[in-house]
Amino acid sequence: MFHSIMNDDGGWRSAFVAYFGDISIMRANVSSWKDEYLTRLKVKNDWQSSIQAVTFDPRISNIEIVDINKHGFLVVGSLETGIITSCNPATGKASISTIYASQDSEAMQIGAMDMNCSKIVIGCLSGSVLYTDYNLTRWTTFKEYHNGFITSIKLIPNTYQFLSTGVDYEVRLWNASTEMCIGRFDIGKQSKASCLSCDLDYVYAGLESGNVIIWKITETSKLEKQSPFSMWKIDNPIKSLIWLPSMDSHIVVSENGTQLYIAIFDKTGNISQIPQRLNLVSYLYIAKSNNSKLDYILTGGHTGELMIWSIDLNKSLQLVKSVTCHTGPIISISMTATLLATFSDFGEIVLSDTITFSKLRTIRTKRGLLGSINPRCLFMTPDFVALFINNSITTWTLRANKGPVKKGKSKKNRVSFKTPRSDGFNRATIHDQISDAINEVKTTQEVVERKKHLEKSINGTTGLCDDDLISYAMLLSMDQEGGPSTSQATHSKSEELSEQEMLDLALALSLSESN
Repeated sequence: MFHSIMNDDGGWRSAFVAYFGDISIMRANVSSWKDEYLTRLKVKNDWQSSIQAVTFDPRISNIEIVDINKHGFLVVGSLETGIITSCNPATGKASISTIYASQDSEAMQIGAMDMNCSKIVIGCLSGSVLYTDYNLTRWTTFKEYHNGFITSIKLIPNTYQFLSTGVDYEVRLWNASTEMCIGRFDIGKQSKASCLSCDLDYVYAGLESGNVIIWKITETSKLEKQSPFSMWKIDNPIKSLIWLPSMDSHIVVSENGTQLYIAIFDKTGNISQIPQRLNLVSYLYIAKSNNSKLDYILTGGHTGELMIWSIDLNKSLQLVKSVTCHTGPIISISMTATLLATFSDFGEIVLSDTITFSKLRTIRTKRGLLGSINPRCLFMTPDFVALFINNSITTWTLRANKGPVKKGKSKKNRVSFKTPRSDGFNRATIHDQISDAINEVKTTQEVVERKKHLEKSINGTTGLCDDDLISYAMLLSMDQEGGPSTSQATHSKSEELSEQEMLDLALALSLSESN
């Protein structure tokens, strides 16, 4: 009976809602509510405990773009030097696999760069484009090139294709697997393109003049330059184009000073109605849900307000939640399935959960020393938060948890109390270690007594409430993760000696060993 209850995924979902209060817009584990519950509980407890900060300079000059590779290392790139390198976020140590845009491994200014977790593309001032992935040290080059330096380049997700544009008023579509240009699209000399996007059938370019031009991809695109298929008119310069496959539409973000304006267009040029409050924002972040058919827009306000909007299949927007995270403007947002990070103009990072959006932790930085701010200055994973300003990076990572002391002959698993008698600092350290051991024994006793009570409840001796079921699940997870030892020897030993006696005995032994 007990095992059937604990293996019931529906029961774990009920426990999840009872403990956390709601369902998140993104799942950390889509296949199991038990794993979802335990993962979120661990992340919440970890980030509310101690963390460590490291500030380092990867020595590539100003950092313009950042991502993470499959090994969990930060990958950072600079347009000023054309250098891309990876760094350990916990230590700041750079790897030896540094990539240069120049063939002779020297610094070289470039026009544009884009990267994701496995691919890197670069647009050079000469008009040529380069492609590589994180496993190679050589660049894939192309015979064709732009007539002038490149101003924007964009990888197309889940393909080996990418887009580029430059001062020659032309957009090109490239295929890295064939090392060929497979499409040419004419902008016309009305304005330069500031951002690019693509779906399966069309290419999109946002112009500095405030228009979005659309071209249809055809078989003749690689043979001759294509004229625009359609155009969307926007009043302000286009800042970004964000493709939403679930809606078959684009979010168009334009900018006027510090004010952002948002519009949603489908392929036919129909525009969706946007709430007025959505246009009074300082930063915008798109969250693609893996838990429902909805997409979400997260916006940061000038007064520190965070708003979460849902977009349904009818392209209508609904305000899901609004919380105040800061006292100043929000200038950057980053999000994972379990954590949300917001960065304010006052130099404050707030970490929140992604269910109720309540604060887990506040990290304060020296805002007066930050200098100019890149809107994409904040980057995070479930294990670390990274803030990059100019040429330096600061990361906050979880401290390695000290596991329980294991018995055995291995020196690695034993706590040594051998210290000089005259060293007061080491004597204090001994006292702390003994106190930790005593607290662990006390925790063990409480866990054993609680577990016995809950087992009786499960077997029908007493009634079992929802809180007891959740507590028992947490106890099981502690056992699975190597929690407090429940050995009979440890339990009996704690009954024989008082806390003061254990302190005196351990201290005496350490002093006799040092003699």
